[in-house]
Amino acid sequence: MSARNLAALGLALGLTVGTSGCLIVPTPEYDTGKARANINKKTPQRFEPGQTTRAEVMTALGEPDAVTPEESKLAYRSEKVCGLWFVGGYGSAAGGSITKDRYFVAEFDEHGVLRKAERSSTWFGSKYAGKVLNTSTNAAAAGFHNAAMSDEHPALTVCASWHAGVDGFKGKGREIWVGETGRLLIYSTRLEFLSDARFANTGPAFTLPFDSLTEACVDKYFLGRRLVVHTRAGETHSFDIYGPKGRAQNRAALEQALGLLQAGIGRGQPTSATGGQSQSRP
Repeated sequence: MSARNLAALGLALGLTVGTSGCLIVPTPEYDTGKARANINKKTPQRFEPGQTTRAEVMTALGEPDAVTPEESKLAYRSEKVCGLWFVGGYGSAAGGSITKDRYFVAEFDEHGVLRKAERSSTWFGSKYAGKVLNTSTNAAAAGFHNAAMSDEHPALTVCASWHAGVDGFKGKGREIWVGETGRLLIYSTRLEFLSDARFANTGPAFTLPFDSLTEACVDKYFLGRRLVVHTRAGETHSFDIYGPKGRAQNRAALEQALGLLQAGIGRGQPTSATGGQSQSRP
């Protein structure tokens, strides 16, 4: 954009924000800086129905962002900035980017051969790839692996909502907070959280080795139960554990997660700062 156009844009921005209080500026599309820059309008043309296999699609595009339980569909998400928004004026203003998500979905037959490949998009926010497939199952969290992935499978994978820096239900309004949705994975030596909002090939939102934890417990609030872990670095993470559909709480899965964490923390080290065995809080 030329200096003249930039000046004109700045003038228009100042006048519009100062009068109407809101301005939307379209921009040429560009990547947000996140993964999945390899998905574009020509992606479906790279694969031939009746010929291309599931393995070939994954080799070309990497780990999918979502997969149906029967592995008949793979979904990949890309994210582009397509505009900017500004609101406010007279000394107070805010702004941000307007994004457009695009999805590449490959559907396969019972033999793993491509049946069809198509591309779709959505404006203003993300449906996440799992929602495009009408499933809440994240590919990596479901243990979907190819030859390039680790052979280690988690001992437990559950739908969860992550509350960073939250100690159970402690604090005003904590009981109604909605965390970041995704999957909690518990391995033999660590726990990980895979967020629905992140791209599958960007890795987990965090990884906590068992030897970095001091305590695992369950906090209660009326009928609610929330898994809580404390780290040696002074961090606290809480999780609401849900059933397969991601709606109702899953008490059985919560107790299983608690048991795995306490057993992992207890191998060769204390499970709390005092060296005692952690328990569910009353």
